[in-house]
Amino acid sequence: MTYRKSYKDNGFILLDIILALVLSTIFVSLQTGAIIDSHRLYLDAKNRNQYIDAYEAGSFEEDIRPFGNDLFEKIFSVNIDAANVGSTSEYLPFVSVNRDLDISLGDFVGTPMCSNDFSSKGPIGSYIALMRDNDPSFPNNPILSTTAYLLPIDPLLPLTDFEVRGGVAYVSADSAIASDPDILIFRLGGTDGPELLSSINTGPGIVSLSLVQDRIFAAAGSTAFGLHVVKMGHSDSMNMELENRYKLPLPFATATPAMASSIFYNDGIIFLGTEKREGPEFVIIDVSDPLNLNMMGGVEINSKINDIFVRNDKAYIATAAPDQLQVMDVSDPVLPEIVNVFSPSGWSRQEGKVISYFEDSLDFGRTSGGFNIRADHEIFSWGSTTLDSLTDPVSMDIGGGVYGIVRDRSHLFLASRENDREFQIYKNDASGSESESESESNNISLPVAPQTITCDNDSIYILARTAPVIYSISYGDQ
Repeated sequence: MTYRKSYKDNGFILLDIILALVLSTIFVSLQTGAIIDSHRLYLDAKNRNQYIDAYEAGSFEEDIRPFGNDLFEKIFSVNIDAANVGSTSEYLPFVSVNRDLDISLGDFVGTPMCSNDFSSKGPIGSYIALMRDNDPSFPNNPILSTTAYLLPIDPLLPLTDFEVRGGVAYVSADSAIASDPDILIFRLGGTDGPELLSSINTGPGIVSLSLVQDRIFAAAGSTAFGLHVVKMGHSDSMNMELENRYKLPLPFATATPAMASSIFYNDGIIFLGTEKREGPEFVIIDVSDPLNLNMMGGVEINSKINDIFVRNDKAYIATAAPDQLQVMDVSDPVLPEIVNVFSPSGWSRQEGKVISYFEDSLDFGRTSGGFNIRADHEIFSWGSTTLDSLTDPVSMDIGGGVYGIVRDRSHLFLASRENDREFQIYKNDASGSESESESESNNISLPVAPQTITCDNDSIYILARTAPVIYSISYGDQ
């Protein structure tokens, strides 16, 4: 039997071989690209995890600068090979890695809000300040300037608290009108003045807020729900939605329901203060899963809590009680425990109002009590050697009381309701204490009483108490 080979079939075999080669080439290219991308992602994640691990291990503790009322997002700025990092700044809001600066990580760890020294534009804490410090073309002779931002809202809307991030203000309100918004977002810059980006009515009114990435945790002045969780969208419109609410449990059926008065966020936990009631006024809530909120613990202190600041497993609490500053050990959030108190003279008239913690300095401010007694001081400060014991504070008389505090390495900035001295600046002397010798020329008169104070980048912001105005105070160039 004769066998004949078909050349037509041979052509099909050649075509199959060519097609297989092409497909294998494409596969190898895709696989190579995937390997390269995976390697970049690996390096990116590795670099970022190294910074986070170092931070969590406490390597940067002495350089941490938690500015603002209650923000702890960090900015890590280092000199890194751009080819290995990719777009690390896009991982989380308020966390970025700057790769074009020839400095070490240990020299530049802070927060994305404030410069460490507003007047001298020190290099730690603000990217803008760092660039100014490294660029000789920038003038070195700053002058103090004030800008008033009139918010485009009902002037009768009572504003209670705010935070500012990147020139955007997040403001809470507590109106007696049920239909009024209680959280509003404004863009402060622009040629036409502040722009209302978004607003929401969560129901009862908000007395204080804490901004954490794309969420706002809000203390509600209501007996229905003390804690509100608001989710923000990622578009330019900044639309908000009420994601969850939490009602504080009653210690017994006939107990007085809680009305929240203050709030602080730290590491997946909300520390909520309430008005005086039957039950714990200091409440710890697990918010690591915003859709599943759980109370972890609490302490009854028999007083309204006006402000909270948490750091190093210690909660510092400003109250209206005789023990106006209380220190709580919260290392075990299920069983918090009071470990220290501070009871200055004048407690029967004055309330503990605000707390600020900068590097190793704790500042505590209180109201004046309606009339000023010079011996009953309103601002108290402790450094590293006296912080644990709360002994021997540096203190001053502030006639209008203290309603907001921001500190840097060389100055103490206060918001007060003292007439013609609503914004006060005190220079630290060599020992770290405050000196009034230069204060008269560094006070700013505002036409309104301050409600509270915060800071963002190289500016300090003051929210007015009785008008829809935010004042920006910064050091410009001569």
